[in-house]
Amino acid sequence: MNPSLYRSAMEGNVDVLRQHTDVLDGELTSNRNNVLHVASQFGHLKYVQDVLEVCPSLLRQPNIKGETPLHMAFREGQSEILKAMIVHAKRLEEELESGWRGALEEILRATNVDGDTALHMAARNCHLEEVEYLEVVKLLTNEDPAFDHPLNNVHETPLYLAAERGNKGVAIVDTLLKTCRSLTCSGPGGRTALHAATLKDSTEFT
Repeated sequence: MNPSLYRSAMEGNVDVLRQHTDVLDGELTSNRNNVLHVASQFGHLKYVQDVLEVCPSLLRQPNIKGETPLHMAFREGQSEILKAMIVHAKRLEEELESGWRGALEEILRATNVDGDTALHMAARNCHLEEVEYLEVVKLLTNEDPAFDHPLNNVHETPLYLAAERGNKGVAIVDTLLKTCRSLTCSGPGGRTALHAATLKDSTEFT
């Protein structure tokens, strides 16, 4: 990726972005992150919105780990950026833009090379800033309540991951149980989310 473009995404400098709008779809880091990945990681909402307007295809572009910008935003707990991505994808679907039918569901359900969906990432990291991660979990489950969020490559579900976080995961577990119509509770080694909760020795949580 052009160094000045990378810095602009890292710093949220939209003036520099506007000098490169005609080449965004070909600009990648060594890990195949595009500018939307980078701006999402660093939490630059206005930059993300500008990129979505000029090159929305970047929203569906995975990096070397199979992560879309949505994965990146979920991992970092960037709720406002996630809202912007979801709103933009919905708009393109409603406007019947070529190739965007069903795109929102595709993006929300996409898995990386580890088999993680965006919700796996949010559940795994919810111990860092519970309030922010609770918001991103609500965003996803409200948009796609019918998805069962299956096991990743090491047999973890988002519900299991949240239960493993103990008290920090209580609100996430509660949200998942209330909003998802079809949940898989399994974990590695034949354990379930209830096993994980019990091991945390929290009566309220269990």
